[in-house]
Amino acid sequence: MFGDILYTGPYTPSIEYPYGGQYRNITVTVPEDFPHGPVVLASAHFVLVGELFWPNLDVSNETVFIQS
Repeated sequence: MFGDILYTGPYTPSIEYPYGGQYRNITVTVPEDFPHGPVVLASAHFVLVGELFWPNLDVSNETVFIQS
């Protein structure tokens, strides 16, 4: 079970120079009835890269604490 989906939509990152890292800030709102305590906030990004459309999947997660 994946849990509650807080955001689904396009990913249009900005490139941070001079290091070249890509990033995008996404703000989500936690529902009021969401349980308090530690939870895992995860992000999955799938993209087809290059001329041959080589698949790439990037998954990141972070433990956050929900408080009232």
